[in-house]
Amino acid sequence: MLSSAGHVSAQLRVAIDGVPNQLMRSTRAERVALSNSKAEDVRVRAGNLQQRLLDLGYTEARVSTDYLTTDSAHVRVQTGPYYALDSLLIEGGSAVMVSKVSLPQRRGRPVAYSASEVANRLSPALDYAGAQGYMQATSETANQRYRLSGDTVHVTATYRLSLGPRVLLDRVVLANADAARPIREKERFVAALLRLKVGQVLNPQDLTSLPALLDASPYYASAGPPQLSIDSSRATITVPMRVNRANKFDAVLGALPPRAGQPDWQFTGLVDLALVSPLGRGEILQLNYQELPLNSRRIDARLKLPALAGTPLDAQVALNLFKQDSSFQTVAFDASLDYRFSSAVQVRISTSTRTSNLLSIAAYRGQIQPLPPSLDGRSSSVGLGLTYDRLDYAFNPIRGLRVSASASIGTKSIRRSRGLDSLDLSGLKQSLPRREWRLDVLGFIKTAKKQTLHLALHSYWLDQAERFDNDLAFLGGARSLRGFNEQQFLASFYTVGTIEYRLLIDRDSYVGAFADVAYVERATVGGYEKITPRGFGVNLQVATRAGVLSVAYAVGQVEGQSIQAGRGRIHLGYISRF
Repeated sequence: MLSSAGHVSAQLRVAIDGVPNQLMRSTRAERVALSNSKAEDVRVRAGNLQQRLLDLGYTEARVSTDYLTTDSAHVRVQTGPYYALDSLLIEGGSAVMVSKVSLPQRRGRPVAYSASEVANRLSPALDYAGAQGYMQATSETANQRYRLSGDTVHVTATYRLSLGPRVLLDRVVLANADAARPIREKERFVAALLRLKVGQVLNPQDLTSLPALLDASPYYASAGPPQLSIDSSRATITVPMRVNRANKFDAVLGALPPRAGQPDWQFTGLVDLALVSPLGRGEILQLNYQELPLNSRRIDARLKLPALAGTPLDAQVALNLFKQDSSFQTVAFDASLDYRFSSAVQVRISTSTRTSNLLSIAAYRGQIQPLPPSLDGRSSSVGLGLTYDRLDYAFNPIRGLRVSASASIGTKSIRRSRGLDSLDLSGLKQSLPRREWRLDVLGFIKTAKKQTLHLALHSYWLDQAERFDNDLAFLGGARSLRGFNEQQFLASFYTVGTIEYRLLIDRDSYVGAFADVAYVERATVGGYEKITPRGFGVNLQVATRAGVLSVAYAVGQVEGQSIQAGRGRIHLGYISRF
């Protein structure tokens, strides 16, 4: 019966007549849905069946419905003749545009003539016209000729393509959804960040990519789909957006339990300060300080200048100072140019210079052999990198992938330290090639509504014939290999795999369990060793009004050692965005 207020509509018994055998398979989904209809759904689903017949080339198809009783209905189908598209002729448009049209083949199975079929064949031409700035391009029927052969009507259709005016971008309007946080950067900078340029030909793809470009930047977030208004040949794009709390203060405190020869607890620390657009020009200034075990420390300063001269080019310079206990110190200077192809893909060209010097030479003064584990040296290199980033939320991703790969090539030269004239360096090459490779992969798989699986892989390889300790990379700690001291391992090659399961509390909060497994090689002029350290632990991150608090406990293990829960590492973190 038909539905009424307070009553549940009963399912009808529906009989369908008139569907030819050759159409049974191609209309099965519509017929099944119609056969299992309630009263209020019958006419809608009968219309779906009729539309399906029209799409199949039965241009005169009609589907009618009669209600026989209160609980049954009869559906009659009249297909009419089959219309086949023999020829599709195009008038107007450019030669390239016409070439985009998918014309029916003269041989093989006849092509159904229907509005949807013609639209599908013309859409590549209209899309091409839109990409060239003709966003108001249209198509219309110019002529149709019919030829009847048996039960088939053969159609020769002529369509006219009209380009309309070429649309140029005249203005970009920034619609800030949060008046409490005004946009500090100029419209020119934001337009360059969004890859928009006033006066350029407007492409529909420019609109669809805007929300992703906003969300990929540290400055803004999308507040809705962009709006387009066209006046003759001039277009205005209105971009709804919000200003992010992009400045960041990040601090991590690590507690290391006593060990042999070190009866007291040790504490390590990290402070990371990022100032985003302090002068209102989009610049990013980042300062990082690390206090490491054994009186070691690292200082890193970076300046990033995005959207240079209104282009997708970003420039970055960095200065890194590192002191390894009383052994050596290294000063590194890096400069790079990044080109953003899209919100997800960017390419980097970089140059790097490293200078390393021994801090204490008293133990080697007057010595001929053996060589000390570190020697003064200088290296320079140029590199190329590629980054693909499709994480859904940079701060606490739930799904997505981020891949970063880089390679560099250069030279390393050895310099004799002052006061170590007695050392025999005749067996060493004074200058030799240096090559480095890095690969970082982060993946997040949403496994349930409030759960995600985090997988990661980090690899590094230094290809250099003669290596000293101050040439190698450092590994270990809260942000590389949990369960071990900060920068505990020196490596000429390493691979670290991570698996972590997170139970999400809210957008920025979770509780999780993780395992880090690494393979580490240390190959130097002093010898070769390899180990496979493993770290296991649990972590918690909670977002509060004052900031994001985190705590992690991890215990490490290497070959020949058992896991000792009482010797685990504790890391406390705090992140504030302002």
